[in-house]
Amino acid sequence: MISVSAVQGWIIINILLFIKEILFNNEKLKYGWVVFLVVMVGILFYNKKKYKNKYLELRNKWINEEKNDKIFNGILVILTIIFSWSLIFTNLLILKNIK
Repeated sequence: MISVSAVQGWIIINILLFIKEILFNNEKLKYGWVVFLVVMVGILFYNKKKYKNKYLELRNKWINEEKNDKIFNGILVILTIIFSWSLIFTNLLILKNIK
């Protein structure tokens, strides 16, 4: 749950940072760590509530997946993790070219 929430939170944080740099370039974010914590903890609580008592249901679904579906879904998970981290570098490149 923590890993999934961290990836989701990282994507949201990167999008928010991009928007902040585009719209509020000259503004310094004094309490950015508070925004980071609120987003991360908020995502974690949302996921805990959404998936509460659903572990066995999801586990049975995943165990009974066909081999091709497991491979495809595994690739999607890996690509999502790569995407969440690559947003940092994409933001840097885009913002460097804009300035």
